[in-house]
Amino acid sequence: MVRYSSGRLSAAQRSRIRIGVYVDALEKLGPDAAAVAIMITAERHSRSEIRLTPGAYFTGMIGKAKRDELDLAKSLWGFGPNEWQHTDKPDLASNNVLW
Repeated sequence: MVRYSSGRLSAAQRSRIRIGVYVDALEKLGPDAAAVAIMITAERHSRSEIRLTPGAYFTGMIGKAKRDELDLAKSLWGFGPNEWQHTDKPDLASNNVLW
């Protein structure tokens, strides 16, 4: 059984993400990565970079995760300052990354 925090669920609801898709995200990604995916969705929406709805974008992300095609580090990397674009990407899986 997947446990979720009410704060994270509330963020998903505010982003118009269907609860079933959120549960899928928790099961596939875990609670922390699912929260990161919601934050990426919210940021892209705030930048008007989502063509349809935040819920549809998040659903697409989870579909990619199910096919093992989702790269959250790459998605986060796109939010960095322009000068980062020409350097090596940090290893987000390690705990040695300072942001």
